[in-house]
Amino acid sequence: MTDGRSDVAVIGGGIMGLSIAYAVARQGKSVTLFEAETLTHEHGGSHGKARIIRLSYDDPFYVGLAQEAFEAWHALGSVARKDLYKVTGSLDIDLSGQRRFDGHRDALAECGVSSKLMSATEINDAYPELNLPDEATGLWQHRSAVLNADLCSAALADEARRYGAHLWTGCKVNRVIPDDRIRLDTTQGMHHADTVVIATGDQVARFASDLGTHLPLTKSLEEVSFYEPLEPEAHLADHMPLLIFHLGNGVLSSVFPIHRDAGVKIMVENNGRDTSPPERLTEHKVAEIAETILPVLPRLPRAPSGTNLCHYILTPNGDFILDRLPGHPQIIMCSACSGHGFKFAPVLGEMVAQLITSDFVQPSLFMISNHSTS
Repeated sequence: MTDGRSDVAVIGGGIMGLSIAYAVARQGKSVTLFEAETLTHEHGGSHGKARIIRLSYDDPFYVGLAQEAFEAWHALGSVARKDLYKVTGSLDIDLSGQRRFDGHRDALAECGVSSKLMSATEINDAYPELNLPDEATGLWQHRSAVLNADLCSAALADEARRYGAHLWTGCKVNRVIPDDRIRLDTTQGMHHADTVVIATGDQVARFASDLGTHLPLTKSLEEVSFYEPLEPEAHLADHMPLLIFHLGNGVLSSVFPIHRDAGVKIMVENNGRDTSPPERLTEHKVAEIAETILPVLPRLPRAPSGTNLCHYILTPNGDFILDRLPGHPQIIMCSACSGHGFKFAPVLGEMVAQLITSDFVQPSLFMISNHSTS
């Protein structure tokens, strides 16, 4: 490629970049997406077979956004003729007995979503694979699902191409050079675009810094473990819901029933708490799962059959960044991060498309000014 041109250039081939390319291409714009490696590669934050989509938030804004996302994934699956999710329902569970999920219940009710508070006895009776202590409480919400993450990414890529988007892999963007028509210095030559969207995960802050804006993003190494029960039936997605354990200090643990992965997938969010090198982090997180989660899942083995590493990109307040770059309105920064962005990707992609093609004003909490910068 030399001296290429498009209306919109998207940098980053993870779930957000693909969602943006699809949404913008549907608006009739010419789109070129640049990915330095392969789409949703294992060193990024979008790979794997499973992510959670749930409505259970303590903020009505995110409940409403999750409702929109559910509809968007359903619509994409219908168009792509792929099963993009498996409905399982979910249980938010507090093991301390101190939390009754009033904020979650109020936010769900405000958005017209039903939920049910359950005691430990009710949960244990309903789900024999669980053995919660008496003081535990849970909040059941029926409209939660396991997203088939790899199929979601593939569907977005296929549909983006169908609308004419060019997805260029193995092409790294070294610099974004503002001008009347923005120039991208890439490993395959120079590219020109009217608008550039930067959705590069852990590189978003670097691009912003090069263009004169500090974004308070930090990278956290995360670990997931897989456990293969001797009697798997009770742990299958047809029988076991998604479990979200609230462990205090804002730390969550997610437990996925067996769906397309070989075993039950468990993670305890790190969120930057442990900065050990990868080998030690895996050791520490497996031990943390054994201490906090496996006691209430007694039918799982004590040791995982496998582990994987991934990463989160964190903002200080957990909200996303989706905004025009100060001083460079033709450049849009997108960081759908802090561990809960995947589910919202198609809705955020549409927001970016509207930022490009109309006078749309995104929610204020996604603006760069909502995040402390220096």
